[in-house]
Parts: sequence; C-alpha cells; structure tokens
Amino acid sequence: MYPKYCENQDENFVYLLSENVKIDATGVLVRNKRGVWKKVANFPIQIKHLIRNANDDVFRIVQLGNDKELELDEPQYIILSNNDFASAAKFRTALYKKKRMFKGNNDDLIEILEVMPAVDESVYVEKLGWNNDAHAYFFSNVAIKDGGVLKPDEFGLVKVGNKSFFMPYVDSITGGVVKDDVADSFQYFENNEITFNKWFQLLLDAHKHYCILPTCFMIASIFRDILFDELKFMPILYVKGVRGSGKSSIIRNLTAVFGKPQKEVSLRGNQNTPKSMARMLNQKSNSMVWFDEYHNGIVGNVQGMLQSMYDGAGYQKASFSNDNKVDSVDVQSSLVLTSNYLPENEIFFTRTILVQANETSKTPQQREAFKKLIEIERGGLSCICAELLTYRKLIEERFKGMYDTLFEYFFNRLPGIDTRFLDNMAGILAPAMILLDEKKIRMEKLNFAKGLITMAEENIQEQFRVINGKISNSNFWDVVQTLFYREIIKKGRDLKFLREKYKIAIRLKLIYEKYEKEVGSNAKSQSEIRNSIIKSDFFVCTKDVRFLSDEVLPNGKTKLTNPTSSLILDYQKLSSETGVKFD
Repeated sequence: MYPKYCENQDENFVYLLSENVKIDATGVLVRNKRGVWKKVANFPIQIKHLIRNANDDVFRIVQLGNDKELELDEPQYIILSNNDFASAAKFRTALYKKKRMFKGNNDDLIEILEVMPAVDESVYVEKLGWNNDAHAYFFSNVAIKDGGVLKPDEFGLVKVGNKSFFMPYVDSITGGVVKDDVADSFQYFENNEITFNKWFQLLLDAHKHYCILPTCFMIASIFRDILFDELKFMPILYVKGVRGSGKSSIIRNLTAVFGKPQKEVSLRGNQNTPKSMARMLNQKSNSMVWFDEYHNGIVGNVQGMLQSMYDGAGYQKASFSNDNKVDSVDVQSSLVLTSNYLPENEIFFTRTILVQANETSKTPQQREAFKKLIEIERGGLSCICAELLTYRKLIEERFKGMYDTLFEYFFNRLPGIDTRFLDNMAGILAPAMILLDEKKIRMEKLNFAKGLITMAEENIQEQFRVINGKISNSNFWDVVQTLFYREIIKKGRDLKFLREKYKIAIRLKLIYEKYEKEVGSNAKSQSEIRNSIIKSDFFVCTKDVRFLSDEVLPNGKTKLTNPTSSLILDYQKLSSETGVKFD
C-alpha cells in the first residue's frame, strides 16, 4: 500500500503511519486516548495524488481498498475536494457515493490526514484548448504537444514536460466516460486518412467561395492567443445569409475540426444572460464558439457583452468583498455569429468580419461534397486541428511580420477606409497566409495566396460600403450594391435572375428611386445611368418581365406584377466590370 513511504510493515501488511494511526489489509485503525486501537474504516485508505487549480483549491485522488497486487479486493478511486475533508460528516457523505462507510469522528479524520505521506501534485486543467502553462493543446481525452499525442493515465493525469496535469473532462476513474456535451464534442480522434488539404477541397466543393474567409478565421482561432497577445483584439466572424443559404452548415463544418460539430447557442428570445454566455466562451481556449440567430432586438447588456468580446472581455460584476474588486470571466475563444440580418449597431459592426452567403440553390456536385463532409465528420476531424497545431512555432515567429505586411498592403490599396477594417482582416488572414507561404497547406490553387488577398480586399470594401452612410460620391453600382446588402433593393422585386443562363433583369425605375433617395443631390440623372448601361458590354436587351409585387394573395403567395419593361443584363459581365454581386 505505501511501499514508497512506509518502512514499518510486517508480514501481515500492517503499515504504521504514526504511533496513533495504522492501516492493514482490513482497514484503518486509530488509537484513542485510552491507548485502545479502534477501526474507523473497514477498508484501507490511500491518498494517491494532489491536484491544485488556479484558485488554489485542492483536490485529492483517494484510493479506497487494497492495492491490486495484494488481490484481497478491487480498489475504488474517488476525487475529493478540501471541503470533503472539512469534517467527518462530509467525509462520510463523500465515501457513501462509493458505498463505503467511515465510522470515525473529526479528531480521527484529522489524525489520519496529518500522517498521510506526501504525494505528487498536478495542475488542474481548467478549460479545453490551448494551455499556456503546459504549452500544449488539451482535447477532452488527450493533450497535443509539439505534434505528439499525450494520453492521460487511469487517474486522468498526463505528464507534459516537467509538470503533471489533471484532465477532468473524461472521467478515467469511472471508466473513461465523457462527462458532458462540451467534452464529448471536443475529443481527439486519430485519423491518418484526413488532412487539411483534402478536407478543405471538400469544404470548397460544398460551399464554394463563401467558406474561404471563415476557414481563415478558424485557422486564426486555433492560434488566437498569438493574435490577441500582439493585437489586443480578436475580430468576430459574422456570417449573414437567408434561410437555406448554407451559413449554418459552413460554421458547423468548421467547428468539426475541433472534434465533432459543435452545437450552436441560440440568441432567439433573449434567453441567455451575459454571465451564461461568457461562461460558454470561457470553457475553451483557442477555439470557436458559435451563437446563432443574432438579431437587432438583442437586449442592451447582451449586445454590450458581445461587443466587448472583441477586446477579450466577458461578463463582469462587482465582487462582494470590500476591496472594490471586479469578478470577471475572460474570453479566450473566438466568437462566431450567424444571422439573417445585418447589424444596425455601427460600433459593433466595425468589430466583425462580414461574410454574406446569399446563394440558396445548390448544384448536385455541391450536395455530394456536403454529404461526404458529413460522413467524415462522424469519425471526428480533430486530426486537422492537431495537424495545424504542429505549425504553432512558425506562426509565433512570423505572425507580426505577416500582419504588418498585410496591413500595409491594405492601407496603401484602400485609402479612406477605417483602419479597424484593415486591422481585422490582416489579423485573421495572417496565420493562413503564413501557412500558404510556407507551403504547409494548400487552398484550392498554387497561386491561391494572391487570390486570397484580392478576396479579402474586396470583402473590406463591401463591408465598408455596407456600414458607411457617406456614399453620395460613390458610383451608381456601388450604391446599388450597398442598398442590396441593406435589403432596400431586393431580389424578386427590384431585380430578378432569369432562366436564361447568367441573365438578370432590373427594374431601373424602382432601383433609381432608391438610389436617388440615398445619394440626394449628387445623384446622376436616370437617363444618364440608363444610357451608360445600354452602351455597356453587359447590356443584352430590353424586355417585359413580371416581378414580385408588395401585394399578398389570400393563399399566402405574393402577387406578381404585370409585365414591366426591364433592362436585361449579362450577370457575369456585370459582376466582372462593376464588382456587384447579387447571388
């Protein structure tokens, strides 16, 4: 039982811990004041390990029963807190869970604890993901260190470097049962067949270009602490799209990289409090947490907390102490929001990376790729996260230089745009650009790095146009694009894709009225705009087309207009020449 600590043992397996406490194969005995030995437990007790958390709370792994090699009984293990040892009554209650009885009093318990041999100490792993103390990444079932997989022992202890860490997420003591949904979805699954490159090609086939910036955000999230230490902020990914556009599917596929697809947290109905939401974010470090159904009616304190997550701040409240301290929950994961609406709060909006998924029709090839994604997710995709983690040292060394290079590029290319937009994009793009530059990953094409920068530049311009009200000097199509993003110009009512390939019909009169209202006295005349369109390469013809009206029929369907004279345009040429996107 105590071979490392006790020399006083005889052939009957008696371990004399002090003159008043001894343990044999049948239990624990304490000498009373009259010098009589009394048995306080009908089983041996050993403290196997001590665990300490960040608040200096102490937990002990306690063995109840004999060592296995004695073959007298099968030992049981239990983790007890300091509070469980506070009194004989609490100790008795804790042991009752294992159907064991303690018959001693408070003095007996104190006597036993005082003479228990010293044991090794471990650090309690407080949250999943990156652990700066261990310089390792903790899934619920293993730790990843420098590309190696470290598995915990039967007590949930894992040695990382010269320190020992206790992993509480998978309860090894009770047979490896995962304790909760968060731990279950954040497990490491070994899979040598799946690589980042193979997975991303499927993701791209399923979701097209809409998944590219979110994937860069996911990569940045794995190295969030590096980004945050340098920049002191972490942008929020905001994916906006109509029902059926695939926005939720994109995020669900990305979160599978951390184990299994993560569950979204709904913001509908304002049922979540800042405190509960911050705690959700605080469960993980260098990961992604997804809040769905963001809407502009979110109550002020929740809206304020979402905004503060950009700066890494979570829930805060005054403590009950007399020293004016504030109890806080720091945020160490990246925030993803999905919504059908654009944010109306401008300050909040500038803290986001906006991705608009507007395409609802999916090709057979997209559906097949998505089906394959779902199939491989069943086996767990944390191997992709582990693969990217092998490049952490490279990201640490090159992040500042790559960020500075990207920011300078955007700054020179996009004069007049709020530098926060440039900061946000340069920050989330830098890790992916480093890996592309070093040929550690491949994203679609050999020259994709250049294409990625161009896409990011266009994204910054689009988001700036959406949020910036001062667009009076913008050209007609820039204003149209902004109004489309604001849902003032709508598909079906103001413009319409036709059955002919790549053709689009526009009701110029209606669109011009909205353009003129937005721009005011700086608006060009309708005839000037019409003439420029007719002379362009993307003009096809004029034609009568029926659009959706504002009138709803008794059967719930929207009434169509009478055939209306419209301009028919080649959408591919229009988009290429003007930069507008309506799909």
